[in-house]
Amino acid sequence: MKHLVVSSLIALLILMACTGDKPLSQYEASDEEAIFNVITIDNIRLSELAIFPSDVPDTLEFIQNPDAENPLYWHTVDSTDEQLRVLISNQPVDSPVGLVEQASGTLTKTWLGVFNSLRYNDDADSLERYAREFELAGTRSSICQKWGQSSHRRGWILTSIGSARFTSPGGGQSFLNNLVYQSESNSDSVFHEGVVDTDDILRFDSEEEVTIRYDLNNDSDLLFMLIPVGNYSYELASPVPAPAGGYQVTVAMPSTRRLYGQLRFLVINDGDYQAVGYSYNYRVR
Repeated sequence: MKHLVVSSLIALLILMACTGDKPLSQYEASDEEAIFNVITIDNIRLSELAIFPSDVPDTLEFIQNPDAENPLYWHTVDSTDEQLRVLISNQPVDSPVGLVEQASGTLTKTWLGVFNSLRYNDDADSLERYAREFELAGTRSSICQKWGQSSHRRGWILTSIGSARFTSPGGGQSFLNNLVYQSESNSDSVFHEGVVDTDDILRFDSEEEVTIRYDLNNDSDLLFMLIPVGNYSYELASPVPAPAGGYQVTVAMPSTRRLYGQLRFLVINDGDYQAVGYSYNYRVR
């Protein structure tokens, strides 16, 4: 394994993602605008499509003190495109408050840029830098329901949301093998994909230590694993060999209760930039 060192009939509307915390319309003139804000603002910690670090490692430090065992890898993003596709059904569905309107939301994001590596060749006593273009796309599905009339989000709330999947064109890269977690507060040990009710999102105790274990399909693959640090930030994990084989890392859950977050895994083939990843939501009890 190469260790990584680094310092988001049916009514149809395509909504372009906005920046900041302002809604598309000051008055949320449509249900689609309200749903956009429910997903991308009210529930940003669940819906955000992010899978690799946005910062650049300290290349000067590496050049001055090269380490053949720990090369540097990072993404330089040239452009992104983010969209939310909202479908409002004309058929009411059952809910805890009776028959309600329901909408599905599919959030997508595409990154274009350059994937960089900086390595030290110990045999040749030289630095080697490589750069290759990359394209990566992420998708996450969600469901909103209209539980009443309200001036806030026109009565819409998020009721279900899925894990995010990330792929490069071609989709030939394999994900991790035997990806499991060990937690005293959970009897389950497997990360589940697909859309789940918000009440069924994976939960951990406040400040609980969770051990994640996995195997790589190919020891030359790179793994970017982003884990929570503190309450609101993420950092690259530093896995170590597991006693029973494979690798493991221990994650300290945030201390703030009822806080949502994500555990993010991106596997990259360093040769031609084939990548696949998943981001799994969790909640602190």
